[in-house]
Amino acid sequence: MKFLKRAKTIIKANANEILERLEEPKKILKQAVRDMEDQKLRVGTKIIELNSKLKEIKRKGGTATGEMKTMLDGNITRIETALKKMVEQYDGFDGKINECKSKLTILEARCVMVETMREANELLKEIDFDLDTSTFARMEEKVTRMEEKLEAEQEFYGR
Repeated sequence: MKFLKRAKTIIKANANEILERLEEPKKILKQAVRDMEDQKLRVGTKIIELNSKLKEIKRKGGTATGEMKTMLDGNITRIETALKKMVEQYDGFDGKINECKSKLTILEARCVMVETMREANELLKEIDFDLDTSTFARMEEKVTRMEEKLEAEQEFYGR
């Protein structure tokens, strides 16, 4: 039993790690905005359908009288109230979607900044700031020997 519990824990941990690596903020947020726009479209379609049905109920119920008319009028009022709330929420979708798009733009810029800084850090890893000064010392010594040799040649040939 402990074996199965450990195996389950390992599988969950690995699955979570894989999902974490695959989850890219820009892509996830863009999808969230698309989902919100799709939801707005679905809600708008439902509002149109409900409004159409309400008009049909009013048309068909126009001939009702007495208690039936009172009940029908009460239901129509409730439907109109619900429809009005739905329209208000629908109208609020644009503001929320635009707010999310603004946040998306900011987060995309932050992601670009992080990626740029990561690239800069990788580049800095490649640069060797601890220059090999022994090479310079060795070359300086070689140039000094060359100068001494030239000086010796000039003395020998009398110049």
